[in-house]
Amino acid sequence: MSDTKDLRGMALYEALMKLKPESLSPTNWALQAGVNRGFFSNLKVGNGAVRSDSLRKLLAQIGRTEDELYSVAGGVQPTLVENVRPISIETIAEEQGWALIEEIDLALGMGATFLDANRLPERLGIIPFRMDWLREIYRGPIAGLKIVRGRGDSMEPTIRDGDFVLVDTSRQRLDEQDVVWAVSYGDLGMIRRLRQMPGGGIQLMPDNPVVRPLEAHDGEMHIIGRVIWIGRRM
Repeated sequence: MSDTKDLRGMALYEALMKLKPESLSPTNWALQAGVNRGFFSNLKVGNGAVRSDSLRKLLAQIGRTEDELYSVAGGVQPTLVENVRPISIETIAEEQGWALIEEIDLALGMGATFLDANRLPERLGIIPFRMDWLREIYRGPIAGLKIVRGRGDSMEPTIRDGDFVLVDTSRQRLDEQDVVWAVSYGDLGMIRRLRQMPGGGIQLMPDNPVVRPLEAHDGEMHIIGRVIWIGRRM
């Protein structure tokens, strides 16, 4: 064992067995210490490093120390893996070039779906987009992007019922005329084209000619975000 550069696998197993009380089986030792019951079996067939907390739990269970383990192993120290936080799915996605966009229930009905302004929108899930593709159509903060679903027919043929609508919620000021915005009007959520009127009001225009436009005054309307992309199933 003195020729071993670090203590792992069978070498670590043999060192631990020298410290183990004769009356204690390896499986019971693992269970009593609160580690994987297959800990010792894995050591015998593998050559990987072990978690530092697992090794310390085993030694504490039998009243032994790491120094004693090193001593019976001929001074060789075990190769340990210190505890680390799990890698988040967001981190993995970023490393692989994906952006994870929240799909939220903003109740953005193209008809007259109710928008409850007194609660946070419900998160329905996550939809991945290729980051390189997103950057071709959008240069703003990714965190400001949300996916909502179209409802109703008031924006036909531009937006159909069930379409995926990508909204840039970082833009909440009317700085473009006649483009498509997600808005709340009174207690209703909707998607409309917006036009600033000479008298100070804002006209909310549907694309469907059979649906009449609305006009908002004095804070009746709030911009949720600018619609930047629409997708649908064929």
